[in-house]
Amino acid sequence: MNNSRISAFSDGVIAVLITIMVLELKTPEGSSWAALWDQKFVLVSYLVSFAVLAVYWNNHHHLFQLLKTVSGRILWTNLVLLFCFSLVPFTTSWMANYPASQAPELLFGLTILVSDMVYTLLGFEIYKQQDFVASYWRSIWFKKAVASGITAVLGLALALILKLPFIVMISVVTTLIPWIIPDSEIEKNVRADKTE
Repeated sequence: MNNSRISAFSDGVIAVLITIMVLELKTPEGSSWAALWDQKFVLVSYLVSFAVLAVYWNNHHHLFQLLKTVSGRILWTNLVLLFCFSLVPFTTSWMANYPASQAPELLFGLTILVSDMVYTLLGFEIYKQQDFVASYWRSIWFKKAVASGITAVLGLALALILKLPFIVMISVVTTLIPWIIPDSEIEKNVRADKTE
């Protein structure tokens, strides 16, 4: 399969998910700033989830620049990743409607953790197909993936043990920080391919 086809499909799915999330936002019941303030948890949940999907989309696009063709393993791993993403609007809505409640926040965090794990597997499959496996384990990309996974697990564990609200959301935001700037090593590999 051509790389552009799977990239376009993934872009479309992520765009639809963001649209679903924004449609879940309800107009405040009143025209005052206080009425808007009453929606603060809904807006923060939306903002965090939008950031999650935006950062994933950016890095997904970046990672797929390494590919010329798509294997069946990459295709199915990508579909599993999109399935994980498809749960984000649901978990976001539940978390926004029950702020500071443990179960919705844990489910949201678990959704992001599983997405991280599948994304790490997708990265491995792409590096493997391009014969970059030796560099994969040393790559900044892999180090960021491990750091994100550990942070997500710690956030879920702390939320379960301490039962404090918003720990999972803080850990999710923390996992996004290293991914804001995509991996420069991928750009070097892409540039090297183009000059050959």
